Amino acid sequence: MDLVPFVNEQVTFHRNMAKKFENDAKRSGRHTETAAQFLALLAAMEAALQRPAVLDAADGKKPVQLFLTLDEVNELPEELLQELSFSEADKTEYAILRIIEECGGVSSIDRILFSLYKKTKEILKRTSLTSKLYRMVQKGQIFPVPTKKGVYSTKELTDAEAELLN
Repeated sequence: MDLVPFVNEQVTFHRNMAKKFENDAKRSGRHTETAAQFLALLAAMEAALQRPAVLDAADGKKPVQLFLTLDEVNELPEELLQELSFSEADKTEYAILRIIEECGGVSSIDRILFSLYKKTKEILKRTSLTSKLYRMVQKGQIFPVPTKKGVYSTKELTDAEAELLN
């Protein structure tokens, strides 16, 4: 059963009610808080739907994780990083992920290009960055923001969440 549309409807309903009662801070606040809780529920549901179906044979509970995440690699000493099978492309992808996270989880191509230059002094061609972003989307590392061309997020956003972005 697909409950995502229902949760989206609840978010919309509570946002509308918050607007309707904007002169009543208590009621408006409750509806705003409820909408935020439904958004959190939606994010958790979407994350659960994206988990790989392949399970660890040892205990049948943990999903298999083939690639290291940014959080895992972030704190490693340089000696260990040299032993891992990292290419320059991987390092650039991690830098891109870090930039998007530093921008609150959502960033545009222009902001990524600018930040990459500031961090690495590397001038990346727009087409090259677009190709990297496409590969990262294919791997599930980032997600294109719906209705926003050239904007990417570290989590999949709904149309309603995308509309809230400036």
